[in-house]
Amino acid sequence: MLDIQIDRPEAALTFSGGRALTADEVAGAIVDKVLVERPIELALPTTRGWSAKLGSAFPAAGARMLGALMARGRKQQARASRSDR
Repeated sequence: MLDIQIDRPEAALTFSGGRALTADEVAGAIVDKVLVERPIELALPTTRGWSAKLGSAFPAAGARMLGALMARGRKQQARASRSDR
């Protein structure tokens, strides 16, 4: 799924995490959490959800955090692009 985004600068945030989630992790979250507990929202990984909530509560800090995540994403995106070729 990320292969089509690898050369798109606007997708840098997608690459900012530690690693891509596996299909089993996503499916497990849906089957074990969403279908059972029916939450209004679910963030994967959980830490990304907390980061989003903190960014909403403290917009200045959220803007700095977003900048840092975008920079990290661009680095990892470039690394993935080089290893893909």
